[in-house]
Amino acid sequence: MKRNTHTQVRNSRDTLTVSLAFVMMAVSSALWACMQRYAQYTAGVNHLGFLSIDQIYSTPYIALYVIIISIYPMNRILLWQSDRDEALTESLVVTWKQSFDNYGKGATLIVLGRIFTCVYLVGQFFVLVSYDVTYTFLEMNVLRLLISWVCTLITTFLFPKFLHIAKKEQQDTSNPVAIVSKVMGSVLLLCLLWVVSIS
Repeated sequence: MKRNTHTQVRNSRDTLTVSLAFVMMAVSSALWACMQRYAQYTAGVNHLGFLSIDQIYSTPYIALYVIIISIYPMNRILLWQSDRDEALTESLVVTWKQSFDNYGKGATLIVLGRIFTCVYLVGQFFVLVSYDVTYTFLEMNVLRLLISWVCTLITTFLFPKFLHIAKKEQQDTSNPVAIVSKVMGSVLLLCLLWVVSIS
């Protein structure tokens, strides 16, 4: 009985933590979208200026954040249990080693990922400063959600070895109930976009 109660408390706490993190992420993302429009109209920041702010000037803040969450008590709050006992220096060594194993495959993927991120940010900036922010932001997030689960489904079956996807994960991804739920949710979101566009 005590074990069940402890499990329920932990599950409730985990649910609350994930929900809070999701809300914070959504609010931060919305503010970031609005600030792009504000920076462009008020300070005349163009796409290259925004890209430099996001990819270059943000580096010290990211480094500071990584250092803060690596020390007690923040590491107990913000890190997964498997990562809590790993020191920052150990994380850096492991990351460096994994990046350059297999002829630099990890480093190559990181560079390609950053290139795609930069292209995405420039496109996002142009769209947000050219059209209505509220509708554009809603539309971008709905399309991002649709593309993410469809691409995940496709890549899981086309490149399982390359992505190191286990059989269990493939089975979970191809679960008919999960797929039907995603399709129904996607249809509802597209209907919402249509209603917003005609209102």
